Amino acid sequence: MLGLGLLLGGLSLVSGRAEETPLPFTVPLPPALPDSVWNGRMYEWATDSTPLTSLLVSFRDTLIIEYYAPGMTPQTRVNVKSVSKSILSAIVGIACEQGYVKDLDQPVAEILPEYFTAETDPRKREITIRHLLTMSSGLEGTSFGNYDAWIASRNWVRYALNRQLLSEPGRRMIYSTGNTHLLSVILTRVTGMSTLAFSRRYLFEPLGIRMPAWDRDPQGYYLGGNNMHLTPREMLAIGRLYLDAGMAAERRIMSEEWIRESLTPSVGRRGRSGYGYLWWYRTSWGHDLHYASGYGGQYIVLVPDLDLAVVLTTSLTNRPRGTPRPPVFSLLTSRVLPAIRDRMRHEEAAELAAAARLVPVAPPDEAILDRWLADRSDRDF
Repeated sequence: MLGLGLLLGGLSLVSGRAEETPLPFTVPLPPALPDSVWNGRMYEWATDSTPLTSLLVSFRDTLIIEYYAPGMTPQTRVNVKSVSKSILSAIVGIACEQGYVKDLDQPVAEILPEYFTAETDPRKREITIRHLLTMSSGLEGTSFGNYDAWIASRNWVRYALNRQLLSEPGRRMIYSTGNTHLLSVILTRVTGMSTLAFSRRYLFEPLGIRMPAWDRDPQGYYLGGNNMHLTPREMLAIGRLYLDAGMAAERRIMSEEWIRESLTPSVGRRGRSGYGYLWWYRTSWGHDLHYASGYGGQYIVLVPDLDLAVVLTTSLTNRPRGTPRPPVFSLLTSRVLPAIRDRMRHEEAAELAAAARLVPVAPPDEAILDRWLADRSDRDF
């Protein structure tokens, strides 16, 4: 099938051409998964999901699905938009481990004092690094309808901090790229390195990611939380780092404590959804989903209890305007996730049968499978 890549033991088949394209991390391959019909179905779903441009599914540290739409390759870099925010969370966590960030509850005013004057609302002096990580600074946002005016300003830091305080710090989630840009500036101040240089040294290079430079503000600070460019495989390497407890190629990159803390919803939790340290949270089919989300439909999705990481990217030009969550997310929740769950149930049944010296359970009949999926195709759990 044109434009499809299926990784089998490190061999990638892209548009019918075989080539060695190793992942940027080394993992052991578990026993072969049963019933290849699931893989075929996921490829069919991917090809039917416009404007999807790539779908990667890593299950138990094995890349079982690698789909690319025509025009995409494993080497194509994607503007991941606000997925950059979740990556910035990892960078902040590493800065904490390295001792550059001493305390998440340190006020921003202590690090950027020149932006706070006698006329500044005194409540703004209570804004901390933790508030920026949880989007709870209380400042009016610089995203969405305010974004163009913000990036057109002469000083992005001053503009973000001069926004009206809409709530007390720590009380309410207000999504804003201004918050994450302040984190980037703080990283530069406390490390003595640009956000790009620091992240390359401590995150990207250890993962085998070649991170190109991205946008900077008029003062030269790298934009925090937007417009990083990665390949889908590099996005997957970030996701696997979280699922593998901060380890990559037997090297500690990030602490387990930071991963646990940053994925725990702390603000904006409403029923089945919430927000941690720049990571979104929701539940689906009884599982916790933690995900990085970017404009237009760019996702890194983690399902820890299934040891499942999914990357989805979509076209930024071929999409309906004003659609905050393109239907590709439903591909994950109503098709991929149920497929993985059913695969696991089949494996467990086969293992029990083998242990009891019984005949193994047969794979699901394809016609029955089609009817089962048809009942769920339009539902987003």
